Amino acid sequence: MNGSRSGKEARSSALRRYAELRREINRHDHRYYVLDDPEIPDAEYDRLFAELVRLEREHGLAHPASPSRRVGGRPLTAFREVRHAVPMLSLANAFGEDELWDFDRRMREELAMDAVRYAAELKLDGVAISLLYRNGILERALTRGDGRTGEDVTQNALTIGSVLPRLPGLGVPPALEARGEVYLAHADFERLNRERREAGEKPFVNPRNAAAGSLRQLDPAVVRQRPLRFTVYGAGLLEGLEPQLHSELLERLRAWGLPVSSESRTVEGVDGCLEYFHWAERRRDRLGYDVDGVVFKIDRLDWQRRLGYVARAPRWAIACKFPPQEEVTRVLGIDIQVGRTGVLTPVARLQPVFVGGVTVTNATLHNLREIERRDVRAGDTVTVRRAGEVIPEVVQVRTGCRPPDSRPYRFPRQCPTCGTAVEADRGGTFIRCPNRRGCPAQLQGRLLHFASRHAMDIGGCGPALVAKLVEKRRVESVVDLYALRPEDLEDLEGMAQVSAKNLLQAIEASRSASLPRLLFALGIPGVGTDKARRLAEFFGSLEALREALPETLFFVEGIGYELACSIRRYFEAPDRRELLLDLRRAGVGPPDKRIAPANRPRPLRQFFDRLLVLRAAFGAELKPLTVGGTQEPPLRGIGKERARLCERLIVKRCGGLCEFLRLTVEDRRTVLRGGETDSEEADREGLAKEEANRILALFDDAHYRTVLDQLHALGFSWGAVDGEAPASPAAGKIFALTGTLPNLTRSQARERILAAGGHVAGSVSSRTDYLVVGKDPGSKRDKARKMGVTELDETGLQRLLHR
Repeated sequence: MNGSRSGKEARSSALRRYAELRREINRHDHRYYVLDDPEIPDAEYDRLFAELVRLEREHGLAHPASPSRRVGGRPLTAFREVRHAVPMLSLANAFGEDELWDFDRRMREELAMDAVRYAAELKLDGVAISLLYRNGILERALTRGDGRTGEDVTQNALTIGSVLPRLPGLGVPPALEARGEVYLAHADFERLNRERREAGEKPFVNPRNAAAGSLRQLDPAVVRQRPLRFTVYGAGLLEGLEPQLHSELLERLRAWGLPVSSESRTVEGVDGCLEYFHWAERRRDRLGYDVDGVVFKIDRLDWQRRLGYVARAPRWAIACKFPPQEEVTRVLGIDIQVGRTGVLTPVARLQPVFVGGVTVTNATLHNLREIERRDVRAGDTVTVRRAGEVIPEVVQVRTGCRPPDSRPYRFPRQCPTCGTAVEADRGGTFIRCPNRRGCPAQLQGRLLHFASRHAMDIGGCGPALVAKLVEKRRVESVVDLYALRPEDLEDLEGMAQVSAKNLLQAIEASRSASLPRLLFALGIPGVGTDKARRLAEFFGSLEALREALPETLFFVEGIGYELACSIRRYFEAPDRRELLLDLRRAGVGPPDKRIAPANRPRPLRQFFDRLLVLRAAFGAELKPLTVGGTQEPPLRGIGKERARLCERLIVKRCGGLCEFLRLTVEDRRTVLRGGETDSEEADREGLAKEEANRILALFDDAHYRTVLDQLHALGFSWGAVDGEAPASPAAGKIFALTGTLPNLTRSQARERILAAGGHVAGSVSSRTDYLVVGKDPGSKRDKARKMGVTELDETGLQRLLHR
């Protein structure tokens, strides 16, 4: 009995001591890593940490906020992909003062303010991650990834000293997603590389690459040996708290125990931005870590929400990059690289020179026209520029230093890899090897792209391995990767048994890659990760996309004429169809996403808007209509106003496009004429006879009915969404404002336009429908008159909004 009681007392005492140690060590971590103000020597800290680990081991203790989580878990086999709760977007860039002035002007016009206050921050040159804390305890760490989906690097993040398992501050919200940058200080980077050289390992190229490579280590124990740091610059998900200012949010983050840069400021207007920018530029070399610019964000969070986002960037923030760094070096020679599409790219081999934090040995010369224009020759002394992640390029040739025996560069007439005679494009700018199937360099390029991180993500399938696989003819297509066996790899130099096993496991895992990944991996010209995602979301299956006509592709947001035709050409090519069939047979790709009929309602105006854009971009690869014996683009002679009228007529009398198409031709004509079919002009609201004929010709044409069938098969239907009639005539129209209105402030006018379904732009363009003009209008009025934009005074605006 006494033994039992003493055992319980011992465990109770251990639990109390364990809780004390957790709190004490977490406090010391915060003081050491975040505040840079340690209270105890390292030896004392190590003693406390060892005692904590001993208690966990002896008593089977574990806590999600334990500092022992920093030690790192077992090595991973792969990183799990997780969707961000709030998209983690990139920033628009400004490369000069003019672009910063333009940004500030847009912000003032959009907000109807004379001056705007900005939060100013240094732009750390590292790797972006987000930390999700639930009730103050770290639950998950994700990389940025593609902005919507990131990789779960929680185990690795926990090895970073300034990433705390539990936040020590008071008032931490129930859910907090802290966003920041992982990076290496210069001194830590130099020490790390010195240790790697002493161990016979290859040193890292620069701090950013070292940080990125460390975060993607599968073994957290390796990451723990890298002196990574973390600094917070904002928040994504934030529950139970609504700060008013971004600067206030940073102070809250700091109070909760997160590391926030002490260099952040708030500044007034563009003058304050420029002053901070030049201050940061002067201070750049004394910071002790890499920064490649500064970031300006509108400080008021409600204004941020009002301005919203465009594409993949917020409208309320901009990254101002420091001027690119340049150095002088010598061209040792000019080589030709053959890419996966067969394009020959000249590359200058340089005498090594340190530019922008990287030792540069090569610089792109872009293409035939560029190398002729600059007249770059072997032996030339040149100026090389590198800015951020931009590939180094030759920006100037110092002809005064040119050797007397130099000769102009002559582009090769045969592919340097396979010997095939090269071909020039129509403009003579790009030289291409036409031997798509037999050129080893093109095959290597396609394999590397297919296996890359944002494509099929086949770990271990790097340049050295791919070169050996091609050289030994183990693979002649990306499909052949899925037929590789252990015996195909065992005789390859540097391929150990464990490496071969890991590679085959990665290949097997890639069979079930998502549709966006597969589309990007195929290397369709013009289709990057963002376009691949949009195509996948729109079509749902590779089969539906493969059969899509260019006109159907036009209905995907962000797909224009050139790209639509390029995608269609890709899928029409016999060798690409064969490739897709072989991939399907190999079990590669996700199952088709079946879309229920008519479950994707859209306003009918969107249908006509896309057709108007199609008409404007009409080219030889799109199908013309035959109207009255002549061929013409769809909706020729139908502008926005008549298209809106057509929309209203169809919705009012039929409810939607599907119901309209079920009518007979004569009944359709009656609908479009507003009830009149005999007179040349309709007596009531309706289209003129020739206008109605053009609309009817569109819907009667076999090709465009196929386009409609494809859209309907994808679940799209057009009409009055949710059964509502179209909104006011302002709905969908684009307005611009200039001058001072008699009774409305600019902000009030903007709010009323938005409430009526309109859009307010900061400048006048070809897409602007109305310019609202007040007293003392600016240059917008002159531009609008040149472009024929309709002008409205305040009375006209009110009449339009309340019609």
